[in-house]
Amino acid sequence: MPWLDARFLVIGTTDVPHEGDPGSAHCSADEKAYLVQAYNRYFTYPGRTVTERDIVFTWSGVRALHGGSEEKPSRISRSPSLAACAQGTGGFITLYGGKLTTHRALAEDTLFMLNTFGLEMSGPWTKDVPLYGGSLNREMLLAHAEEGPEEIPLATRRRWTLTYGDKIEDLFARIGADAGAATEIAPGVPRAELDHVVETEDAMTADDYLLRRTKLHLLLDEVGREAVGTWFAART
Repeated sequence: MPWLDARFLVIGTTDVPHEGDPGSAHCSADEKAYLVQAYNRYFTYPGRTVTERDIVFTWSGVRALHGGSEEKPSRISRSPSLAACAQGTGGFITLYGGKLTTHRALAEDTLFMLNTFGLEMSGPWTKDVPLYGGSLNREMLLAHAEEGPEEIPLATRRRWTLTYGDKIEDLFARIGADAGAATEIAPGVPRAELDHVVETEDAMTADDYLLRRTKLHLLLDEVGREAVGTWFAART
């Protein structure tokens, strides 16, 4: 899957079982070799073979599947399961499985199930309400990038649109209210953006911003990453 404005590709699998602490999950050497081999078999062109040297970043997580231990992971349903248990005047609901991309649907199912406990819940409402920052399509966002403040490089404005969606307007507003907010803390990283991720997206450390919000850790050199770290350290 193209990633970070097609600068990189994301290649992954979900069929490798994991035992033990979920926090210890990592991409093993065997998994790297398997993914590279699969990619080369189905996607590369002659003379453009991918090797493990092309890997710049790996991450792993454990996805909970609701099934028996004797079943093959690839055969276990990816659908989540909700179970309600009433007890006295209350009870509890248990969710098995699930994933972030369907969190809204799961939340609505959970609220609906709360009705079984006699709670008065409102009906579904999220179908026509965009996710945070998601009210504009890609073409509209890129048009906003073209029209943004000239003191911010176009490449940065474009990255903003693909990272923050329609909240790019908030970033532009910061520039309009404070000319100093356009000052770059690191190449392509104006102060306005760092202020935004701290005050709006609850980033508390450089890693929150570089790894968990933007993945700029892959694009900035060591000097740039250190500059961002220094900025966060001075703010706390």
